[in-house]
Amino acid sequence: MELRKNLQQIYLKKAGLRYEDSAMEPVAPVEEQISEQKTEDGFVQRVREAVETHLADTGFSVEQLCKMVFMSHSQLHRKLDALTGCSPNKFIRIIRLNKAKEMLKQPGSSIASIALDCGYNDPGYFARVFKQEFGITPQDWRVANQK
Repeated sequence: MELRKNLQQIYLKKAGLRYEDSAMEPVAPVEEQISEQKTEDGFVQRVREAVETHLADTGFSVEQLCKMVFMSHSQLHRKLDALTGCSPNKFIRIIRLNKAKEMLKQPGSSIASIALDCGYNDPGYFARVFKQEFGITPQDWRVANQK
């Protein structure tokens, strides 16, 4: 079980995601102990790139992602859950919200435009999802992380 959690942390990190969740507590890195599994790394990278390609597409769904990676919904769910500990919906949400955090560092853009650029039609819904995921509103996060 600990090895599985370590693998999930490593694949999330390699996919460019840093996911903090109370259910997935950080585990000591054991990258030296785990052999490189390039096919899985490539899979997670391919899924992340597919999501990033359609980041601003508000209609982008798990079904479209399945078509892009040539897998059924259940196969994609099982493989992503095994590798990252996230469902496809959660994986898409994390990628979108991490991109939103990057964009919030730029003071010139409004939160509504950032929401649209990250695939959210409704800025209010974007703010609720952001607060649910990070525990702080986008506006407060922007103020706290101004350079």
